[in-house]
Amino acid sequence: MKIKNLRADIGIFILFTLCLSAPILFQNLSVMDELWNFSFAKNIVDGLIPYKEYNMLQTPLAPYIASVFLHIFGSELIIMRILCLINIVLIFFIAYKILAKLKCNKIISCTMMIFMAMFYCFATSLIYDYNNLTLLFLLIILYLEIENNFLSKEKEVLTYFFIGILAALAFLSKQSTGLMIIVSVMVNCLFHKKWLTFKWKLIGVLLPLILFFAWLLINNNLYYFWEYTIAGIPSFMNNSVPYWNFIFMGITNTIIGLAIPLFLIIAVIYTVKNKDDSQLNIRKTISICCAGMTIAYPIADPHHVYIGAFPIIFLFYMIIKGKVKIKIPSYSWVCIGIAVCFFLSYSFWQFKSEPSGIVFSKLNHFKYIRISDPLQDEIILINDFIIEEKKNGNEVYIIDSNATLYKLPIDYYHANYDLFLYGNIGLKSPIQFIREINKENTVILMLGDVDPLNWQFPIEVVEEVKNSFYKINHVGGFSVYKK
Repeated sequence: MKIKNLRADIGIFILFTLCLSAPILFQNLSVMDELWNFSFAKNIVDGLIPYKEYNMLQTPLAPYIASVFLHIFGSELIIMRILCLINIVLIFFIAYKILAKLKCNKIISCTMMIFMAMFYCFATSLIYDYNNLTLLFLLIILYLEIENNFLSKEKEVLTYFFIGILAALAFLSKQSTGLMIIVSVMVNCLFHKKWLTFKWKLIGVLLPLILFFAWLLINNNLYYFWEYTIAGIPSFMNNSVPYWNFIFMGITNTIIGLAIPLFLIIAVIYTVKNKDDSQLNIRKTISICCAGMTIAYPIADPHHVYIGAFPIIFLFYMIIKGKVKIKIPSYSWVCIGIAVCFFLSYSFWQFKSEPSGIVFSKLNHFKYIRISDPLQDEIILINDFIIEEKKNGNEVYIIDSNATLYKLPIDYYHANYDLFLYGNIGLKSPIQFIREINKENTVILMLGDVDPLNWQFPIEVVEEVKNSFYKINHVGGFSVYKK
């Protein structure tokens, strides 16, 4: 039976990989979050220390994991996409295993996950980042938290210890959500007065956090960590995307956006009315779902909301389980085949409906990545301009949210200025950063007045640049400013 289940699990894992490979590996180069996360990992490979030598808002586990793969296989974006594929396939595989643990029919579980994966591809950014990594840790915690009455005492203790470690790893991936996950797994123990469980989870939580704190001290990095990940957060929150904005982003988001809080409230009322121990798994899942939803704070766009809301599907199944009867026909495996064909057809249609002019990149670090030909030409143009200015002894700063896109291919980096957005530059004001580079050999590239700016871009620096530098030329879509 175990061998049969193992074969089935391997088959499901391969199936999810087959479905998700094309949308992840062959998506066009367009999402800046993907490039920022790639840059974080590449900086580590290049010997830079997060916070101390380059700005980063979140805790550093995700880029450190990625840096290992980049160090082994090369600093190419395609390696990050392969890592993203592994991350997201594991998310759906663990989700499938959670449903199996809840005694959901395998056909229903598999078909549901395939359609969810298709929605995930449509509604979120398919990138390797701290949000998807945090979700993976969250789902593994939920899988382990669901009651295992058959476990021996020794295995039970190890499970609780491992849950604590996973909660700490979630914190080391994204501090805000990770903190709420730690609170969730610890409060569950206190609420049910399980002191032994609490002790082993606490030990599991503390071990990685102590090691991380020691790393900060050894690298003389504690102040910089505090500045970027804690002290700088208020400026990030002042430029947040509130949840009600998400609700008004189209009819699908409206329905789901209203359904999420409503269902969580219903689930809480359900457990209050049913206080017996049979509702233990539901109570645990509610607290984990609430922790997961903090992924959507303070940026409640579809990418963050749908990642954060992912665990709610298990809560929904737990509540309707036994109340809704679904008959599984003898030809039910056909459902999976139809779902896979539908998914692959959808992926093929996405590629066919793209505009012409999409090519495989020839840029350094972007090999095997699909990119629009005009964008690639503009990147080459900007790169040539920067190289020529460097030969003349000038420093070129791109004051724009897309700076990383243009500078990665030539390994040209300026800390803070290449992710020059509210909430990502610590305690200094944006104006201070511009004044610090007010030198004779400074060249600034900045978008013209008519071009759209990222919503986190500190718009006040535009006037500062115009007042302190002279506009002398254009290159690509950028205006060129110099003393």
